[in-house]
Amino acid sequence: MTPLPLLVGDSNCIAIQQANAELEFPRVTGGFLSSAGAFCEPFFIADGTSVALDPAVFGERLGQWRELAGAPSTFDRSTPKLIVSLGTASPLLYGNPMWKSYSTTDSSKAFVTSGVLDRIVEGLQAQVLAFFRQVQHHGVLAAAVAAPAPQARHRAVDWLGTEGVLDLDQSFRDPVRALLEDLGVPLLGVGVGTAPDGFLQESFWGPNWSHANASWGSAVLDEIAALGY
Repeated sequence: MTPLPLLVGDSNCIAIQQANAELEFPRVTGGFLSSAGAFCEPFFIADGTSVALDPAVFGERLGQWRELAGAPSTFDRSTPKLIVSLGTASPLLYGNPMWKSYSTTDSSKAFVTSGVLDRIVEGLQAQVLAFFRQVQHHGVLAAAVAAPAPQARHRAVDWLGTEGVLDLDQSFRDPVRALLEDLGVPLLGVGVGTAPDGFLQESFWGPNWSHANASWGSAVLDEIAALGY
């Protein structure tokens, strides 16, 4: 019997786990490992034959993830395929209180040039992009999951306006989207629950302004199932 894909990543995994728990026959194992910020620093070890999640970074959480997944946290061609939820949780960027005083468009605030914004995003995304390259190189990356669209109730809308939030959201996601396209890796969940205005539909809102609910997770699980693993 083919092992179920391993879900690993940030807190957007929780909605997928919730939906998965409601199924008679689960579609994934594993799930949430750590909040998105933990993946901005080095978090894995690659030795040429495998890629391992670093226990020095995740501590007890890694043991809990291994128990949940029923699988090791070192990945190579012998391990189940990975479904990775990393690199698109854009509240990490637009939710930073710095945007109370800074802007890429508002002349009444301190101006952030496109070049500076690019360097900020590069700093936040460097480790995630490296991880994607490594697990793809080792033949274990099945797909990535895109985080849900921003919510109109997020506090950053007061700082940046709707267009400002959506612009930063896209700026944050673009490097991951481009890399996955280059690697030929599907990005699941794109547009799930997104209203015509670019924000997440209220029926998909989760327990806070950064996360979606199990209905969103269920739609992502349908896309995972369609991969055929």
